[in-house]
Amino acid sequence: MNYKKAIKVNFMLCIAGIVLVTACSKPFSEAIVGKWEDTQTSDRMEFLPDHTFNITSHGRGVSGKWTKVDNTRFKLDMVMQGNPGFIMMEDVTISGDEMKATLAGTPGTARRVK
Repeated sequence: MNYKKAIKVNFMLCIAGIVLVTACSKPFSEAIVGKWEDTQTSDRMEFLPDHTFNITSHGRGVSGKWTKVDNTRFKLDMVMQGNPGFIMMEDVTISGDEMKATLAGTPGTARRVK
């Protein structure tokens, strides 16, 4: 096989691999949907397909709406004690059943609850 043909074959294999990986992975806003448990605190989070969420922390619950800001940030809108507010989830990465994120300035890891 000549050099130019080998380069073309390698290039096509790379493109096919990228297409395959992209086609098989869920869109980021779908990957977050589900129940999650913080690995440090056992706090529970549930993100629903209708863009609502529920968080239970230290026996207290809060709910609201989540919005994808970009590929690594989500905005959580909620009402706490009658006052509207929001928290940003930043640096969000999801790999299989593990989510890493910074929530209200604190980095953490959560595992998907089956």
